[in-house]
Order: sequence, then C-alpha cells, then structure tokens
Amino acid sequence: MTPTPSLVILSTHGKDGRDVVKGILDKECLPEPSSVVDGVECWEWWVENKYYTATVQLACVSQPEQCLPWILENGEALIIYCDSAQNDVLERVNSLVEKTEDFEPEVQLLVCDALAEDDNTDTLSTLKGQQWCISNGWELVELHPHQPQAEDPEEDDFHESWGFKRICQALHAYTWSNLTMKDSQGNRLSAVLQSVSSQEDKSASSPQEGEEVMYSRLDNLALEESASNPPDEELENALDPSMIRDCLGEDGDFENLFSSFEHLKRTAANLPPNQRRDYAEKVAVAFWRAMGGDEDEVDGLGLDSD
Repeated sequence: MTPTPSLVILSTHGKDGRDVVKGILDKECLPEPSSVVDGVECWEWWVENKYYTATVQLACVSQPEQCLPWILENGEALIIYCDSAQNDVLERVNSLVEKTEDFEPEVQLLVCDALAEDDNTDTLSTLKGQQWCISNGWELVELHPHQPQAEDPEEDDFHESWGFKRICQALHAYTWSNLTMKDSQGNRLSAVLQSVSSQEDKSASSPQEGEEVMYSRLDNLALEESASNPPDEELENALDPSMIRDCLGEDGDFENLFSSFEHLKRTAANLPPNQRRDYAEKVAVAFWRAMGGDEDEVDGLGLDSD
C-alpha cells in the first residue's frame, strides 16, 4: 500500500507543533490524532486547489532521530516551528535539521510567531532569520509579524504573504505524490505534458516523475522574474499552434517540440507577473492542439481567452 504523503512538523523547546496543525486546519480544537509510529501524531488534511486534490498527513514528530526511517519514507514537506525569543534558537533549529539527516524536501519552512526588528538582540531578528534561510535553502514565515504588509488583491498570486496563509500557499503549490487532477481535461493535458517531458527525461523511473518534471517546468514558466515585455507579434507567433506543430517535424519528433518549449519559456521570462500564469496555460493548450487533441477538451481555455 502506498503511504500517504506527510508534512513533517518539528518544533523547538517551548513550542507545540500541534499549534501549526490547528492553523493549517483552521480549528481551535483538534480531533484525536492517529498514531502511525511511536513519536508521530497525524491529522488528515484535504488539499484542494484549482488544478488538483490530494490527501496529506499533518505529522507532528516529537522524536525525529528515532522516527527518521518513517520520515524518509513518508515525508514530502517539512516545517520547523521555533521560539524566536530564545537566544539560542538557531542552534536548536540546526540541531533538529541534523537529526533529520538527509531529509531535504522541496518545501522547507522555518516558522516563528514574530521576529525581532532590532538586529542587536539575542533573539532571532528578521535579518538573522533571513540569512539563515538563504544559506540553508529554507523559507521564513512569521505567523504574527510586527508590521505585516498590506495585501494587494490584484497581485495576490505573487504577493509575499505571511502567517498561515503563506504556509498553505506553499503547501498547495507543491505537487504531492498522490495528487489527482480535478477533471478529465486536467488528466488529459497532464498526460500530454508528461509525454513531452519523457523525451528529455528518459531516465525517469516512473510516469509520475516525468509528470512532476513537466509541472516544475510550467511552474517556472509562470513564475520566473521578468525583464521586459516581448513584442505582441512575437508573442502571438510563439503561441501559434501551427508553428508548434511544425516543430514536431514530419515524424512528430518530441525533441524538436521541446526546443520550441524552451523558446516559449524564455518568452515567458520577459512577461510581467500578471501575465505569466495566463501565458503558461496558453502554452499547454497550444501543445494540446498541435498534437491533435480533442478541441472540446480545451474549449474556452488558453488561446481562446484573448
């Protein structure tokens, strides 16, 4: 039986990982947890976004060293909930990281209640926390920052959020191993994108790995930093299904098609943030049409939206 993917939650002295679970589930009181192994308490979380659904375990681990085999087998994301008021907080965090050894998932969040604004203190300041996260490949999340930024609804997809909203955003953006696309259209499009990626990633040991590679590419396509806007004519030509179809060649060579994809990706990098997500969808639809996909499956999406 395939294990349910888990968000592993560790905490430093004085903090309770169950408070993180409460925040993610948006509950004041938690139901009784299920105990999968000694030292691990789990609560089920139903993840749903625009593209997929998944069932995830929120796992509070009190003994990471003893539970390391379970973490390595089941864990897919990691949160360390720390007490930023402790003068040795980073030492405690480093100790927890060392105890989990080779567990380095794609999502790694260092969570605290609030950071000190003054760097000349023994507590964890914003600067010290950010420096540690940058050096170690983590993301820093404050639950209750002293000066939270005002949110702009028009830039919500790209705004730097805070608190449990940011935690949930990061977890929803991850491709959990047991995810299910929300409809037949999503399943068909993911199959197309998987077949495209398989030619470049021939060493992938499973279809799921190939699909994750392509979704990673589309994510990068949508979120890379922008430089300048490409000419409208170039953008329209890049998305012309006939041009993408020509890239297939006479024998439908997917390697040629991927060369076109890389060009489209570079084009996306020059778009402003509010246009990249729409552009990524248009690319997927253009690929679908170029390979003779059923027009009903993409009716009203992508290229038809202009």
